[in-house]
Amino acid sequence: MQSPHRSSTLAGLALLCALLVAGTAAAQSERFEHTVYLHEYSGGLHIVPEQINAKVGDTLGLTVLNQGAAPHNLRVCGDTPPTPSQECKESWGQTRFNIEPNGTAPLQVEVTKAGTFEYYCYVAGHKGAGMVGTLIVEGEEKDGVPGLGIASLVSLLAALAIVRRTRR
Repeated sequence: MQSPHRSSTLAGLALLCALLVAGTAAAQSERFEHTVYLHEYSGGLHIVPEQINAKVGDTLGLTVLNQGAAPHNLRVCGDTPPTPSQECKESWGQTRFNIEPNGTAPLQVEVTKAGTFEYYCYVAGHKGAGMVGTLIVEGEEKDGVPGLGIASLVSLLAALAIVRRTRR
């Protein structure tokens, strides 16, 4: 039979492990809100901002605002290198519909790998006419355990081994 002190020590160790894992996950990924403006001026189509920076694991909460005179939309493409056409084999997200002039649409994007990517209006001809931006993502790709770094995983396994050994 375990003593109350030993049980509370094991419970405390388990809680510490859980906090370590949760803290690591929170530190590695963040949510960023951006407004992306789609507009036409000086005879061309444009996206502002022309560049967004993020880290692997981040979530981008985009509010897409059409300031143009025609319907537009937005797609974030995870292909590397950026595709030269409107074909996107790995779409990270797109607006569900064309956005009418002066309208808005939400778009949430989970950033899953490092590299240089594109976001653009996928109405035929708009990307080629300049309605395109660059997404630059830094960091390392996830190893199948979202938000859990190697050091945290090793610490967790060591703590579990201690708990298991003390129960014998």
